[in-house]
Amino acid sequence: MTPGSVMSRMHVPALSASANCYSPQQALTPREQDILPYLISGKSNKYISIELSISTRTAEAHRANILRKVGVRSTMELACRVCPHRLARE
Repeated sequence: MTPGSVMSRMHVPALSASANCYSPQQALTPREQDILPYLISGKSNKYISIELSISTRTAEAHRANILRKVGVRSTMELACRVCPHRLARE
């Protein structure tokens, strides 16, 4: 895949502020928003770095920043946080 591929254009729903949740789309940088779909689909730092033509260390830093900003400890929690099925139940 290239940087402008389907993965980078994947829609990630914003969380509802009324549900007392954090909305990742509002506070993440544009590059972090590019990386978010890769994280929630379970891609590794190495895969992300190759796809986006960045170093593995940069991908690691973006992952850590995203997890910190959203307030979760793992990418599984991150995926659950942005899951549209979860949002529909709230």
